[in-house]
Amino acid sequence: MAREKAGRRRSDVMPEIIIRKESGYARISIGGKRHSLGKSADGKITKEMQREAARLWLQHLNATPEVSGPVDDPDKGPTIAQLCMAYLDYADNKFRYRDGRYAHRTHTSTFDNVKRICSLLDPWYDLPTAEFEPNHLEEFMTSLIARGCARSTINKYRRNVLTMFGWGVPKRLIPATVVDTLKYVKGLQAGETDAVETEGVQPVADEIVDLTIKHAHPVIATMIKFQRLTGSRPTETCILKGDRIDMTDDVWVYFPEYWKTQKGAKKKDRRAIVIDDELQQIIKPFLDDRPADKYCFSPKEVYPPQAHRLGEHYLEASYRSAIQRAADRAEVQKWAPNQLRHTRSTEIILQGGTIEEESAQLGHFKSQKDYDHSRIELAKQAARNRRAS
Repeated sequence: MAREKAGRRRSDVMPEIIIRKESGYARISIGGKRHSLGKSADGKITKEMQREAARLWLQHLNATPEVSGPVDDPDKGPTIAQLCMAYLDYADNKFRYRDGRYAHRTHTSTFDNVKRICSLLDPWYDLPTAEFEPNHLEEFMTSLIARGCARSTINKYRRNVLTMFGWGVPKRLIPATVVDTLKYVKGLQAGETDAVETEGVQPVADEIVDLTIKHAHPVIATMIKFQRLTGSRPTETCILKGDRIDMTDDVWVYFPEYWKTQKGAKKKDRRAIVIDDELQQIIKPFLDDRPADKYCFSPKEVYPPQAHRLGEHYLEASYRSAIQRAADRAEVQKWAPNQLRHTRSTEIILQGGTIEEESAQLGHFKSQKDYDHSRIELAKQAARNRRAS
């Protein structure tokens, strides 16, 4: 099966670090020039490699290449470029997957956002942080409008900038008075700006889903059915394992290894996804033919053995691509797997389900007063009600 093109990288986004399997050496290509980042003993990208890559990238964007650290005169402070370098170094350690869940990726998407914010601030790299004023932040937001960014994205980047600047205050990288004045720059309001408005994630019609399933590989088709009936997140679907399913009751309960809101959850909280008897029959073939500790949905069962870089389970991006290829074959509009979650949410409410039942099934912890046991029982009862109807 032919590999799909990944598409062109945006010119304002730092390139990825590549480690050659043959030699173990890491490199990054910036501005048409390859830079060696040293050899990796275990084939993984190290913190030192990330730091050197960030330094080279900011240097490419005409940034000051070295971070001088805190200065004696806090009223003057370092430049925006130096603040970005210091924050990148902090983010490199902060926003990291420490459980080794992904072989190809070491950092969370938040780290990608930090890198993007730092690259977008390049027109102000030479400006001392003490001289960064509200009008500069407004200019930054205006430049994002010119780039075609959505209003919600611009507001998110504004918050990210304020977060980075706030982080720099106790490090003596920026005066607190600067951050205080920047807070007076409000986010863009709907109907008051030329920024693009997005509809947000919308449900996908069952007719489109059914046609897509008919043109999808059986593995992808089963993943779609699982997500459609449970309202699970795409990643929760991708990492389904037999040993993570409690089969002691008539309604099974799947406890994912990790989930989106895990970081902010309490220690006793568990993400629980109920599996009724209809769905049990759908996924049973993927449970019976493999060890319990193996992922149910593997790209190795879809692509030929000679295909490169196949992981043990699908990633959200590869799952989404597979769905969209099937949608193309079905000649229906392209859709993304997270839309299935919204379809399930809408269905629960239309069938008379309560907000508590919806929260229990979709894993919205903040909507629940009693987190673990009661939430799981509510989700089980909702599944039984669906089966009875």
